[in-house]
Amino acid sequence: MSKTQLARGIYAGFAPTEDPFAGPNGMEANLRLIDDHLALYTLAGPVPAATALPTDARQGAGQIFTNGTYAVLNAGVWQTYPSRMGMRAIELDNKTEYINIGTGWQVVTQKNEKSYLTRAIMLADTAQPAGSQGVVTNDPAHTAENPINGVYTWTGAAWVRNAFQPANQRDVDDLRAEANQISSRTDALSDALEARAPLDSPTMVLIETDEAGRVMRSVDVHGLTYIDRPDDPQPAPVEKDMVLVETDEAGNSFRLVDVNGMTHIQRPEDPFDAPTESEHIVATYAAGGHAIAHLLADGVIKFELPPLGLGDPGNVASEDPVSSVDVANGNVYMTDGKGRVLVYDGSTYPAISAAPLSSRRWIGTVERSANGSHQAVIGNDSGVVSPADRRLLRHMIGLGQSLRVGSQSATSMLSTVATYPENVLMFAGGAAMDVRMGLVTQDGSGAPALDPATLTGFQPLIAKVGAGSGSRGETIDNAMANALHALASSETGVHVNYLLSTAAMGGTAYAGLKKGTQTYTNTLLAIARAKELAEAAGYVYEFAGFTLQHGEADTANAAYFDNLIEWRSDYDADIKAITGQVADVHFWMSQSSTFNDGRTAAALAFLRAHVESPHHTLIGPQYGVEYYTDYLHCTGPGYYAIGQRFAVAVGHELHGSGGKWEPLRPLSCVLTGNVIDLTFTQMCGPLVLDDVTVANPGNYGFKYTDSISSAQISSVEITSDYAMRILLTQAPTGSNKVLSYGLSGHIGDRNPSTAPRGCIRANPIASPIELSIPNYHWLCHFSQQL
Repeated sequence: MSKTQLARGIYAGFAPTEDPFAGPNGMEANLRLIDDHLALYTLAGPVPAATALPTDARQGAGQIFTNGTYAVLNAGVWQTYPSRMGMRAIELDNKTEYINIGTGWQVVTQKNEKSYLTRAIMLADTAQPAGSQGVVTNDPAHTAENPINGVYTWTGAAWVRNAFQPANQRDVDDLRAEANQISSRTDALSDALEARAPLDSPTMVLIETDEAGRVMRSVDVHGLTYIDRPDDPQPAPVEKDMVLVETDEAGNSFRLVDVNGMTHIQRPEDPFDAPTESEHIVATYAAGGHAIAHLLADGVIKFELPPLGLGDPGNVASEDPVSSVDVANGNVYMTDGKGRVLVYDGSTYPAISAAPLSSRRWIGTVERSANGSHQAVIGNDSGVVSPADRRLLRHMIGLGQSLRVGSQSATSMLSTVATYPENVLMFAGGAAMDVRMGLVTQDGSGAPALDPATLTGFQPLIAKVGAGSGSRGETIDNAMANALHALASSETGVHVNYLLSTAAMGGTAYAGLKKGTQTYTNTLLAIARAKELAEAAGYVYEFAGFTLQHGEADTANAAYFDNLIEWRSDYDADIKAITGQVADVHFWMSQSSTFNDGRTAAALAFLRAHVESPHHTLIGPQYGVEYYTDYLHCTGPGYYAIGQRFAVAVGHELHGSGGKWEPLRPLSCVLTGNVIDLTFTQMCGPLVLDDVTVANPGNYGFKYTDSISSAQISSVEITSDYAMRILLTQAPTGSNKVLSYGLSGHIGDRNPSTAPRGCIRANPIASPIELSIPNYHWLCHFSQQL
């Protein structure tokens, strides 16, 4: 290397007597080392270390390798360096940042972003990877009522405007104007304070009097406002730990604050009937000052019912008041001008009390909570209910194999931007932390031990590329949790908080996941750590249950039904010992649809567990989604669709009356002569025969067999919304007569024509993102003895 200026500015020029290049003194190498590590960038993502590097690249260019090493071109020479933990490199073309993890490079941030003048120009540009960001800057059709400008995300199929947008200049101007108004009011109040004399107490300042000059409102040094009744000129605290903060029109006190900042409500006819601060959590009151309800610490609501028709509580959006809400036999009914309607079925969790909030919503207490006490809920007239306590954090954990950790979806992720960053969460703890708790989950590697100390808090749930190989990315958790939060907030006004994590391991049968294995232990460690972090952050922790996508390695396991029962039972005992809950641990399960022909044990065990166990719920089968090219795993949209299916079933049980979700499955199957009549569950909606979304495998997925193959199916038809009829070629004469559906599996290489499936479905599932394959409730795989 000649005496010259290096690529990033260090100049190696010296007088002859001090020329470091005159001999091998090491300074040349040191200068090169420094210069090569100033703002390292890479020509491309990680490539094999043996890859030939271009000699015509720009000086200062770099290249990172899959084994963690990297090279830099400087002064015309490529220099290779060993792996250094923590080194960062930027890929300029797509703004992707990588971090060195010792054995390789991992994506930290990916900022694929382009700017477009109009939305039309952006929609025409589809040549970018899923997850890329687009910014529309100056669309002439943009208005405040119909916003067009802003940040969009390319899902791989469509541009979707992000729910959360950065502040623009108009937002800043509005905030500045509001701040100026507040400043003006503050100045006026300061002038008024200076003109008025303080009270006798050195900690109180008078800020308002009534027409007669008596004290009406004062503030103490803590900023707490005191309201004085006209007949009591001194602002004294009420009782020992209560201060009066508001009176009604007649001067009677009806709102007080305790030392914990909790509000207490008093009825006008009762001078002091509020619960003590040790019992009280929050209170709701009507606009006229009449108390509606106190939510006590044990979950019980104490109602102080006002005369009906006074209006909505102060913390609920104004709607026309209902005429009444009542409880009968554990059920809740709302009555308006159209009559009395059942809004909560108490057959599973009886309601104890209820009161109106608005024309559509009610508040009440039900015999349901994780710790066994009563739970305060807010419900609506369509049967949706949510816990009233906004401090609740519900933790759900995913169990299973590679499908449960999003294998093969790293290049097709949809959920790279948080939809509900304050309410839908995953663990925080370093750049590698994700819904998989930062653990390597690839097939056959064995589960690594979780160090709970690496879980340092909570962060918004997003899809990220997982640690290790296997192309982990989108999981079912993103779509499921976002849909559950949206259901609760839109229908009841309660923002329920969800924490999601997975404890799954690719290619691992039940024997490698059950009690005594590392994955099982990791689950318990995560629950204990989540409870600790949640309570430290002011949440009320609740373990809600497991979401299971498993069975691919147990397709020939005849004991898999018993395994499912044992799996849940073991977790139930161990989790109760950690959390102290009395509520039973629940399994929500997706029926596997990737089995080979004749290996149906796991698929049928899921359906049996749903029918026979109150603690196992089958959400439906897996087929009918977008698969990866191996027809074993899914793409990002495929996992997203399965997550939406989980949300429907879990939402029904957690945000409903507590009754069990029913997937589309047969209820009866009767053979008469050569006619088989079937009836089906009705929760998913009326039956549809659909061989467009799912290709017909023959007889729409149905198959009849007996000991001598005495008959075959000749026709299949839907006879009513929830019934079907199958005709056989003749009345069968063999023994062991069986009707099955969707059980013809893969033979040889996996491909769409051999995938286990059928063509019977029910209603579509709503999605905020348009998927390439519409999402429906499909009929479960089954085998029925006739």
